[in-house]
Amino acid sequence: MKQLNARPIKKVMEAQGRKKMRAMRRLEKLRKKSDMIADDDSKSELDKANEIQGLVKKMSGKKKTKPKVRLVVATGNNKGLSGRPRGIKGKYKMVDGVLKNEMRALKRIEKKHKKKKKHRN
Repeated sequence: MKQLNARPIKKVMEAQGRKKMRAMRRLEKLRKKSDMIADDDSKSELDKANEIQGLVKKMSGKKKTKPKVRLVVATGNNKGLSGRPRGIKGKYKMVDGVLKNEMRALKRIEKKHKKKKKHRN
């Protein structure tokens, strides 16, 4: 009984099986493509190897997560800066107190107009 209870849930096993089948299908596709490339006589061995390597990379490559946009508060030495702030790598967005206040005000005005429309209807 302990062995029966220790095995994984049926749905989990099915999902693992589907995952394995997809991987096998991908591998088979890759094998077919690489065989076609290897049989091609018009290309050099180096070109063939590079092409097959590219296929493998494309198939097994995991999707990269996008880096988050860094918010840089425009105070102190970043105030009135037109170029890239020092010490910031990657994507960034300059934010200052005035901009934040303007955004808040716009939201407040929008909310006010929505309430007026509800009362009219």
